Amino acid sequence: MVAAALTVLGTFLPLFRGELSALGSVQFDLAITAWGFDTNAPVQEGGVANNGIPLSVAAALLLVAAVLVAVPALRRRPTPMGRLACGMSAAFLAGITVAVVMQSLSWLETFRATGDTGAVPEVGLETGLGAGLWLLVGATVLALAAVWLAPPPGASTADREPITPRYGFPAPGGGQAPGSQPGPQPGPQHGSQSGQPPASPPPAQPPR
Repeated sequence: MVAAALTVLGTFLPLFRGELSALGSVQFDLAITAWGFDTNAPVQEGGVANNGIPLSVAAALLLVAAVLVAVPALRRRPTPMGRLACGMSAAFLAGITVAVVMQSLSWLETFRATGDTGAVPEVGLETGLGAGLWLLVGATVLALAAVWLAPPPGASTADREPITPRYGFPAPGGGQAPGSQPGPQPGPQHGSQSGQPPASPPPAQPPR
């Protein structure tokens, strides 16, 4: 869910920023997001790739995958469907993020200053990657990590009956637990000293 939130937030923040200044004031400012671009130029012409829709779809898939993983996990019965959905949504987001990164690098190259800028010291050009791009990269890393951390199917942690000892638990007060077997009891001992055989009874007298 965190990856989905970062993805949605990253679509509204700038992916790329460019600023052209001359004589100490900003003459041209450009900010490109996943939904389009914004500039202070009086005439806005051209267009950029609309990455907002596929990124929104990726965020929705991440939410569905999070539900498919979380619900069985709460029931302590993970299913293969949750991990599969998590992997597919993470792969989809990773593919879009790679495309956005390539576009951003292309914008950097396009707006790079050319020629001898030292000849005109009053003119400055600043370009850079925006926070939206880094949020998308972070969301992709989290989504891929979630695939690794998702519980594998068959790793059920359902409650099982506790194993009871064979002779039961000792009852309070020294009594026997129900169903337990009494231990061996010492029998009467004969003989005056230990190790001597018990005395045998006298032989019976025949009747007269």
